[in-house]
Amino acid sequence: MSKVNFPFGNADVQTKSYAAAIAITAENTKTIVNIGQLTGGLALTVVPDPELKKGAELLVKLQSDGTARDTTLGSGFTGVTVAGVINKTKYATFIYDGSTFVNTAVTQVN
Repeated sequence: MSKVNFPFGNADVQTKSYAAAIAITAENTKTIVNIGQLTGGLALTVVPDPELKKGAELLVKLQSDGTARDTTLGSGFTGVTVAGVINKTKYATFIYDGSTFVNTAVTQVN
């Protein structure tokens, strides 16, 4: 891991276009992922950098279109499916426990 880690540098902000399956790479102690508007269900996985420390945070923006779009958490995550709501945006928050990113909260913001 060669990046400067938050809080001594910026958080890693990633923008991903919607796809049915998206893989996130987490290298920084704070990673923010903005996923384009979901137009179908999403299968989300994460690959933590081998040097990532326990306590690293991951924030994922999930925005449904005119249909409620669910996000299924796959490898690298511990948690249940994040249920979408029609035309609403949710943020899912995760904390790294040394082996997986554990879902700690889901907040709808609009």
